[in-house]
Amino acid sequence: MAPFTERQIELLQTFADQAVIAIENARLVNETKESLEQQTAIGEILRVISGSPSDVQPVLDAVMERAARICEAPFADIVLADGAVLHFAASTGDVGRPDASDRTVPLDRTTVAGRSIVDREPVHVADLQSASEAEFPRGRAMAQQFGQRTILAVPLLRENKALGTIVLRRREVRPFEEKHVALLKTFADQAAIAIENVRLFNETKESLEQQTAISEVLRVISGTPSDVKPVLDAVAERAIRLCDAKAATIYVLEGNVLRRTAFQGPPELLGSEALPFTPETLTGRTIAEGKAIHVPDIEQEQHVYPRSWQFAQKLGSHTMLSVPLMREGKPFGTMFLRRTEVRNVGWQRGFRQRRGQCPQGRCRGLYLRMFPYQRIQCGAHGSAPLGTGGRILR
Repeated sequence: MAPFTERQIELLQTFADQAVIAIENARLVNETKESLEQQTAIGEILRVISGSPSDVQPVLDAVMERAARICEAPFADIVLADGAVLHFAASTGDVGRPDASDRTVPLDRTTVAGRSIVDREPVHVADLQSASEAEFPRGRAMAQQFGQRTILAVPLLRENKALGTIVLRRREVRPFEEKHVALLKTFADQAAIAIENVRLFNETKESLEQQTAISEVLRVISGTPSDVKPVLDAVAERAIRLCDAKAATIYVLEGNVLRRTAFQGPPELLGSEALPFTPETLTGRTIAEGKAIHVPDIEQEQHVYPRSWQFAQKLGSHTMLSVPLMREGKPFGTMFLRRTEVRNVGWQRGFRQRRGQCPQGRCRGLYLRMFPYQRIQCGAHGSAPLGTGGRILR
């Protein structure tokens, strides 16, 4: 058999060189196409951020969708830190996962998502089902339950604080490439920026609303120097609106009785005009201790406030907040806010602003600024406070 000739070898070398050129061209084209796709996705997310300054949900949805598509993950979630638990804020893909309303998944290192938040760094597991039970006990159990194998979680970091994490999942064992990890970090940064932008926007808006309410109450005070009733009504109305309460009642202490002096809300929540002054009620305890008291669910604290719990059974109240009326350092009444449903309070900065998430301190501070009671003059009665020897309101 005759060997290849020099000409054939040269020809084959030419073909090899052409093949290399073709491969390199294809690689460059694909890289350019991939880079363009990534840049397009990043630009699209930036446009969503600019278009929704007060709502982070569209941004989370956009980040999650593009991360899943470009990183070739059929299942993706954005999970936010909600106190000591995880909240699934955005999801795609038909795979088993906790419901968005589920607040039972703890924020700890037992899951891949939790660990990425706690450690503030990406966590990449090639096969979660094969991981040791000691490493990810809860995550491994969930992977076996829902059929997940490869999982990647990249935290949403803002000023070195983890607000949440982006989680990508695959049913097969197929680790993500480094380029996917890098891209996911970019998406995570965008989500974190959006969360912070929304928080700042809503805080500014909220502050403006509060200042407006305070100014309105002050105008009522100046317009009714001899009658405090319009002021109390104005304070109660604005407290309901800004603190997203169902009803607001102002009580003043008269001897051993709490007398209702103002009310805003539906008639069915009006209740009695007078209540016994006792520490077995939330309002009574507020005056006795001279401090604001917040009860997320009266059902869970019926042993502490049994009389309030009894009233709640009749009126259908659940979440309650009571703030004392103070004059010269002494309580003489209370402002009482109620909600007919249980709200998960303790708003975490950086999360999506949810209506009704009004922590005790926020509403208490707003109320104290709206209620400059020591400056209210009561006409012929002088400046004596309500509830110190007789009713001033007529």
